[in-house]
Amino acid sequence: MPYAEFYGGELMDNKQNKKEYGKYILENKQAILSKKRKLKSIRRGIFGIIIMTSILVTLCFNLDYFDIGEIGVVGNSTLASEEIIKLSELSNGNNIFKFQSNTVKSKVLRNPYILDVKIQRRIPNIVNLIVSEGKAMFYVQYDDSFYIVDSNAIVLEKRSSIEGMNLAKIEGVDLSTAKIGDVLPLDNEEKKKAIRELCDFVYSNNSIGSHVVSAIQLNDLVDIKVLVDNAEIKLGTSEDMKGKLSKAFSILNDEKYKGFNGYVDVSFKGNPVTYKRE
Repeated sequence: MPYAEFYGGELMDNKQNKKEYGKYILENKQAILSKKRKLKSIRRGIFGIIIMTSILVTLCFNLDYFDIGEIGVVGNSTLASEEIIKLSELSNGNNIFKFQSNTVKSKVLRNPYILDVKIQRRIPNIVNLIVSEGKAMFYVQYDDSFYIVDSNAIVLEKRSSIEGMNLAKIEGVDLSTAKIGDVLPLDNEEKKKAIRELCDFVYSNNSIGSHVVSAIQLNDLVDIKVLVDNAEIKLGTSEDMKGKLSKAFSILNDEKYKGFNGYVDVSFKGNPVTYKRE
């Protein structure tokens, strides 16, 4: 095919296409204009939303109306509210939107007594710190100090006195490497299990009645003992501790064992053995 003929054919195609396009524009003029107006309206709307959002954010971060006027603490029974607020480093007059919840949470959790904390903003100017506390359950004496321990075997604090705290003593634990906020340096997983199961039993079961657990002896893991009032419960190993404790307390709660001074041996399968000291 000659070049001129090809080139001329291409020109004719272009003209034909332009003609058809022009015809399409004329026939759909209103629809095209309507679509353009709609797109322009959407752009204006989006731009307006961005402007309004920017204005609102600026106002929220700068108006005194959103300055914190009240900080509350919910769920605490051991730590004072003032101490928890101090840990959070929040204060009246701070903007309610300017602090980060995760940052505040990490600061409050520095205290080993705090297991968890949720930060609640109540617009316009109230912040609540909703805490879950670890419960002091035991103490371990080391030299002249007392290490306070919770139900998860975490060391909560070190004190010079435990007067008025009503805690059970843990025996058979080496505290030479103990650190506040860490789990007790137990040399055996069985000791941790024994501590947790005793806690679970005492605080989720009403069967202990008015008895007071004064100590758990972990010196020998095949001869674990729990001291209750003047009685001694012989548990043997940590296997089925809850079942053994349930048997022992069902005996101690019997009226004829009131003020019992002796031991209850539930370290084996079968009927428990009791021995009363003279």
